[in-house]
Amino acid sequence: MTTRVDQGEMRGVLHGSRAGRGSSCDIASDRLLVMAELNLEAFLPYRLNRIAVALSRRMQAIYCRKYPLTVPEWRTLASLGQFEPITAKNIGVHSDMHKTKISRALVGLEKRRWIRRETNMDDRREKVILLTKAGRSVYKEIAQLLRDDEDKFMMLLQENGFLLEDLLLAMENILLLSVSPQRN
Repeated sequence: MTTRVDQGEMRGVLHGSRAGRGSSCDIASDRLLVMAELNLEAFLPYRLNRIAVALSRRMQAIYCRKYPLTVPEWRTLASLGQFEPITAKNIGVHSDMHKTKISRALVGLEKRRWIRRETNMDDRREKVILLTKAGRSVYKEIAQLLRDDEDKFMMLLQENGFLLEDLLLAMENILLLSVSPQRN
């Protein structure tokens, strides 16, 4: 059973008689109070992350009807479709995935015979990854399905007066111009 505590009760608990003034308990209590006052459901990074996860699941449901791919496998396939030939390291840079996820995704794609690895002529210690004919065909098919769904989604937003593309562009520009928050 979960017990709900309102902010007033939380302040009473955190600043009650148990914690002496100036003690480490006060500092810890103040940190808990700040954390308790952060409404995650209204916190932009939390909301954007939830939206991203929901969209990713929506897209996965579309391509999994025909091709049972994991999200990392799809992201790897998409990176290859856009940037081949590419190294596993550069797939990680592009997709922001950890190298172990990329490695597992490449194994899965290789088992399906959708990719092949070749020695990088610029650095013989490294392999570049390319799509096979079958891999390119699957990539194009999935990409078209996802573009069609994205178009429907964007039209729905537009019909309701939302211009998501403008908002996303503005957010990207602001975040790219100021990598870290300014300190006063």
